[in-house]
Amino acid sequence: MNHPFSIHSIDSVEVGNALSTGTDANIHEFDELLIGVEGGLEHFIDYRTVVYDTPYISFVSAGKLHRVKPILKNGACFIWVIRFQPGFLPDCAFKLQSYYPVAPDLKLNNDSTFRRMVTLCEMMYEEMSANSPNMRVVQDLLRALFSMIEAARDSIEQLSGVGGNSRTSTFSKFLDLLEV
Repeated sequence: MNHPFSIHSIDSVEVGNALSTGTDANIHEFDELLIGVEGGLEHFIDYRTVVYDTPYISFVSAGKLHRVKPILKNGACFIWVIRFQPGFLPDCAFKLQSYYPVAPDLKLNNDSTFRRMVTLCEMMYEEMSANSPNMRVVQDLLRALFSMIEAARDSIEQLSGVGGNSRTSTFSKFLDLLEV
């Protein structure tokens, strides 16, 4: 990846092409956020395979071995793919690494929150399509997207009765390591 940020979409045509050629597990030097709007996803990461129907979020940090296989559902698939260098959001780097180590995938509800996440993707895409994209605007939109994802994760954890949130637990473990 030559630029610090990129965004594109995968649609049913590209999924059909990928199915005929196959996809291999890979490691890359950038963080990747997948937002599934239509279809499904088979995701191999951390030596486990998970299959999701949309809507979902999947975050892959730089250096992780993973394989993504988009799935057509009723002939449709649409995924936003956001890639960015780890230094693109320097104020969020630790938070992202600590928030997604155990559960890189998140199944969401198809509600107004998810539709706003998709709108943020569309706004980033439009900004990046401009003749001279303003990267500060893109950074702020990406921060807003991660804030919405974190709020959705917290809401899902509360509704499912999961004790504590993963950020608090990870941060506490980090502080324990510092004390040693």
